Amino acid sequence: MKIQNMRFKTLYKILNNINEDRDIIAIARACDMTYSYAHNVILQFEKLGLIETHKPGRSRNIKITKKGAIAIDCAKTLMKLVGD
Repeated sequence: MKIQNMRFKTLYKILNNINEDRDIIAIARACDMTYSYAHNVILQFEKLGLIETHKPGRSRNIKITKKGAIAIDCAKTLMKLVGD
């Protein structure tokens, strides 16, 4: 799955729901999607350098990078321009 093939609203929803040290299960629930789909998107974000993941046990926590924070701001601005 490549990031170019995903809908922008889905990507925006996931980026918008990433808070400091949040796990994939919580993001999947907040975005109303399956864990496996959210996990694949998170892996793509990590490859792009938008987030960092660390695994302190059984769950995988996510932290936003500087590049990711810029992407979130740009996505929010674009959603305001385009509308929901």
